[in-house]
Amino acid sequence: SIEEEMATYSQDGYGYAKSNQVPKYWIDRYEKGASKYWDSFYKSNGTNFFKDRHWILREFPELDPNPSDSSSPSSPLDSSSPHLSSPSNSVEENSSESFEKRKTKGKALEIREKIEGKAIYLMEVGCGVGNTIFPLLEDNQNLFIFAFDFAPKAIQLVQQNQNYFPGRCKAFVCDVTKEDVPQDQVEDNSLDFITMFFILSAVSPSLMSISVQRLFKKLKPNGKILFRDYAVEDLAQLRFEEERSDKDPNKLGDNFYVRKDGTRSFFFSLEFLAKLFGDAGFIVEDNQYSHRYVENVKEEKQMNRKFIQSRFVKPPS
Repeated sequence: SIEEEMATYSQDGYGYAKSNQVPKYWIDRYEKGASKYWDSFYKSNGTNFFKDRHWILREFPELDPNPSDSSSPSSPLDSSSPHLSSPSNSVEENSSESFEKRKTKGKALEIREKIEGKAIYLMEVGCGVGNTIFPLLEDNQNLFIFAFDFAPKAIQLVQQNQNYFPGRCKAFVCDVTKEDVPQDQVEDNSLDFITMFFILSAVSPSLMSISVQRLFKKLKPNGKILFRDYAVEDLAQLRFEEERSDKDPNKLGDNFYVRKDGTRSFFFSLEFLAKLFGDAGFIVEDNQYSHRYVENVKEEKQMNRKFIQSRFVKPPS
């Protein structure tokens, strides 16, 4: 019964929860409300929580429109891994340029793409408020980006951004765990790249396979998924596993947890990820752990972060 499941929240005589396992009733509830919890997150935090990802071209130079001869992905063991850096907000850097001028540039690009065929078509999965979209649009003028998220508030914030206009970007609501990406939004076999940065970890492991299969259909032959997310034994996972007297159960399954706000996080191993994408038909081009040591001088804390960074390629037809 639900009452019996919820009894796992009760504490023993030493003040610790008897189990860190979340009852099935709540696991199902978190799954059914996944988009609602993230929508509430964006309603509460707006565009102020995540920083723009100015590290993307350094980690994935295939998106750089002017790569140098020595351009190559940064080492996965490099302590300068940029995920926790403090970049400036790119959307402010060209604020002096009028919206109408940027819109005209975007429209001109769209026309030029159709004539010269130079466009690079990219789709951002789980775009949030645009922390990947807008730095990429600024850095690579040949990109046209499709972007979707299952949180309507996130898409609203993207479309309200001063750097959003249809000539360069198309954002829409979609939940790829439940439905195909609509053909009237993105045609099959049309994309050069798909980016998945810290998004698949928010999906239940039971729904990852079907989600990846749906993305596979959208890529051109030789198209590529660029991937970065949380890895097993990351500091965040260790914190989920800590025993505390005031802690509610947060474990949904193996390497899968829920935060206090109802959003969830999965931690990947190389083997899990390689099998997930391999079973969906992808060729594993690159799949490595990325370590970073972070020191917070003010709080006198040392933190070891561990991510996973990968490239998956759709085979040629």
